[in-house]
Amino acid sequence: MRLVRTAALYTLLFLPLLLSACGGAAGDREREEFLEIRADLLAREELRLRADLRADYGDRVYDYRLAYAGNGDGGVLRIEEPLEMKDVRVELEEGHTRLRFGDLMLDTGALAGEESPVQAFPLMIRAWLRGSVAECWHERLYEADCLAAEIHLGRAGAETSLVCRVWFRRSDREPVYAELAAEGRVCLTCRTLPWVEETPSV
Repeated sequence: MRLVRTAALYTLLFLPLLLSACGGAAGDREREEFLEIRADLLAREELRLRADLRADYGDRVYDYRLAYAGNGDGGVLRIEEPLEMKDVRVELEEGHTRLRFGDLMLDTGALAGEESPVQAFPLMIRAWLRGSVAECWHERLYEADCLAAEIHLGRAGAETSLVCRVWFRRSDREPVYAELAAEGRVCLTCRTLPWVEETPSV
């Protein structure tokens, strides 16, 4: 009887430690998996993404469909929807944005801190490539087994970091969904779409 009681006591005392150690190992594996995905993305000469984007200003919400080709620091966005902005191009360079669509105006009010939607989208990609990884986990999303990560991205002159959460499909390591939060509020969500083989060149 004493042996049974002693075994139960050891289980009570040490099982949480064993579970904690297992959890840490799993977290390390998930982080390594994300770093492998990041290495794959960095090895690409150019990232090409199409996405349904929702920009939430709190008092108003805008939906866009965009195609992007670039490296996170810059690139070109082509607007596919709304239809009145179809085929409008936006050139993005670090610290500079050139909007080319005649008399039409894309809302460029502050969204993620000081960034507009078209500036925040490449910031999200920059977080995937260079941000500080806070946490990684496995999760099923849109009927796909995904690796998810929370990534922090510092901004020059800003006291708070942007927080990006992204879900990559494990089967092909392509992004499925991402969101960007500033000061605790999700202000940009992005669901990726199949790429149409046309670089959004200006």
